[in-house]
Amino acid sequence: MRTLIFNANIVTGDGETILENHSLAIEGELITGIINIPYPNYDVADHMINAKGDFIIPGIINHHAHSVTIGPTSAGEAEPPLPKSRVRWELNQHLSEGSTTIVNMDGFTTMEEVGETRALTPMLVQTMSTHTPLHLEYARWLNRGGMREKHWLTTEDMIKQGALGIGEVGGLLDISYIPVEVQNKTGVQISLEEAAVLWEALMAQPSDEKTALDLMMKRGISSAMEGVKELVGQSGQRMKLAVEACCEAARVAGELGVPLAMHNIPSTKNQILDYVRDLKGLLIACHSNYAYKPQEAVEAARAVKKAGGWVDVHTGDFFRARQFFRNHATTLALLDEGLVDMISTDYIGGYWDSIPRVLEYAVDQKVINLTQAIALATGNVTRAIPNVAPNRGQIIEGKIADLTVLNKGRISDVRTVLISGKVVVDEGRIVPPRT
Repeated sequence: MRTLIFNANIVTGDGETILENHSLAIEGELITGIINIPYPNYDVADHMINAKGDFIIPGIINHHAHSVTIGPTSAGEAEPPLPKSRVRWELNQHLSEGSTTIVNMDGFTTMEEVGETRALTPMLVQTMSTHTPLHLEYARWLNRGGMREKHWLTTEDMIKQGALGIGEVGGLLDISYIPVEVQNKTGVQISLEEAAVLWEALMAQPSDEKTALDLMMKRGISSAMEGVKELVGQSGQRMKLAVEACCEAARVAGELGVPLAMHNIPSTKNQILDYVRDLKGLLIACHSNYAYKPQEAVEAARAVKKAGGWVDVHTGDFFRARQFFRNHATTLALLDEGLVDMISTDYIGGYWDSIPRVLEYAVDQKVINLTQAIALATGNVTRAIPNVAPNRGQIIEGKIADLTVLNKGRISDVRTVLISGKVVVDEGRIVPPRT
């Protein structure tokens, strides 16, 4: 079947090119023609799509998401899986936001579970793996209930079966339990940056209780001191194992020559900078705009890129839930310095903003132009993660026709999505699969 998308402005995904007033021909699942006029005469296409002057971009490759498979959820803690109906809802949400490829970062999922998940969506569902010995030991020790006999695999086996790499690691080193404890005890919300100061002070040898107490008195939360000290003390065993698990994952990624996606927050920065010296282009510093102040994020990202690693930002939840993001100052600082390679949604408590919405905001703020913005979610991802979206990621003749049509006046408005040449989202509505 031949499909013609006419009257379009094509953003190719290479970070530089817009083809204005063009048309696009698709035969079966492949792009077969880029036509340099908006209205080709007497075309014999079976199916016509009027782009109405809007942008056609490569299908968005969301390389970091959670809760998008029927396997164990969370990165490292192996929570029980979500119901299949909920997974389908999550996938449909991503699809309606223009994603045609999505990568699961709940690393204990099996390839069999990935296969079952693929039956729920037209998107290409990929996965990373955290089946390294120490991550499995952590899951056994924590025992959250998500692991079954079939999940006790090796990373080597997962890579052979099709997993893209190792990830997400480092989430076990997150210190988000500290703000929860403080709020429970005092009703006061503290930032992750303040939690990091408390954690580092109380974990120091010897413990630097004065620094911790000074901060807590300044914020009026000193009544939570004993509770926080107890939590940090209990975290010693957990943190020791988590650090060792990250070191092991970095070593295995280097031995196998596969990407390592690592949780990037201030408390994991030093590890990331250690690993990237050896791993170079195999290391992805995930959500580098999260928990950092702008200048701190810029310095960390600059060091990652200087060593040859990749810098990812995530969309946050500023435009929806606002539970984690109060502004995008750090995102804009990183983009303005030209330090961002990729953008993904992550999960943000289940209320992420769409990738087109954050790209629209960044373009409006003039820290990045449209072609650069689109490449962050398309062509750049295929360079950073081999085989993430085979023969996809740019609009070139011979590529698979995974395409997204965005409203030219407001690119956060996803009009149409095609996967392998078939329309799966039409005027913002998901097209039910044919039976």
